[in-house]
Amino acid sequence: MKELGFWHCSIAVYEVSLQAIERVSLPRYKGSTLDGAIDSAFHAVVCRKRHGKCPCSRVCPYAIIFKPQPIIGQNGDKTLQRYKEAPKAYVVEPPLDHKGIFQPGEFLHFRILLFGKSIRYFPWFIVALQAMGQTGMGKGRGKVELAEIYSVHPLNGMRRPIYLCDSETGLLPNESLLVDKEDIVRGSQGFTSNEITLEFLTPTRIRMRDTWVNKPTFTQIIITILRRAELLSRFYGQGISNACWSDLLEDADSVALKVDSLSWYDWKRYSRPQQDILGMGGIVGTVTYVGEALSRFMPYLLLGQLMHIGKGYVYGMGKYVVRNGNGEAIWDGYTMI
Repeated sequence: MKELGFWHCSIAVYEVSLQAIERVSLPRYKGSTLDGAIDSAFHAVVCRKRHGKCPCSRVCPYAIIFKPQPIIGQNGDKTLQRYKEAPKAYVVEPPLDHKGIFQPGEFLHFRILLFGKSIRYFPWFIVALQAMGQTGMGKGRGKVELAEIYSVHPLNGMRRPIYLCDSETGLLPNESLLVDKEDIVRGSQGFTSNEITLEFLTPTRIRMRDTWVNKPTFTQIIITILRRAELLSRFYGQGISNACWSDLLEDADSVALKVDSLSWYDWKRYSRPQQDILGMGGIVGTVTYVGEALSRFMPYLLLGQLMHIGKGYVYGMGKYVVRNGNGEAIWDGYTMI
């Protein structure tokens, strides 16, 4: 399996449904609010250390998921020199609609994605989501109830119930469905078109040479995917192979940008650690690429669609869908929200 030879990391996708018990008020883009609420609830149920450095950070589920360890030079590996810490191995993927007010009885649906070793900690997410319902979320801390969780396989349509609030025990003895390398390669086969369009559904922040990219080349897209995939596989998967990307990037350079309808979408979030409002703008819209080498990159584009790309991915930023020359989504099973 030549392509994706470096990728050795499973992906688990969970669909979460919360039911409003009280009036819940959320911003138009909900990713940061959902992440913050889950983070706080997870910390409350897992960690008993409120202040100072935690002596259990290397084994604590909260620290492992939400506070990755700093990267210390590993045998002079130049790949890691540009990064301060390991990537977070989860994504909170908010709904794409801009609905802000949820009245009692209404449902909020979103997804949580976990990568590699972080999947084993999903039971803690369930406990945190239950606790979050009591502490509330959004402006005014409206209370919600965890209604159900399904493990889904976005490439074959399979769904398994993990938690149902109206069952006798809530938790159900079903294992998570996992997306592995073979699924991705198999799901990307059969593509023959020389033209694709990427539609960025949530703000996407790609940074190259200390500059935010507002019209990415195809090579910049592939580099962004490769960097994130390599780090996830290295820290949360089974490591990486000695991959040389020069040939791959040479083919990427042959793919040209044909037309774009991209714009910059600005939104802001409040950072509790920094106690400041941070700008989190990114590109949205579509960009079309053409080139005879495109079929080679379909596994990487599918992987990027699953992972999310760019900065702020934990808030669901960097979500895109790949469309063929007729404008049809190639992998539409992953765009249901």
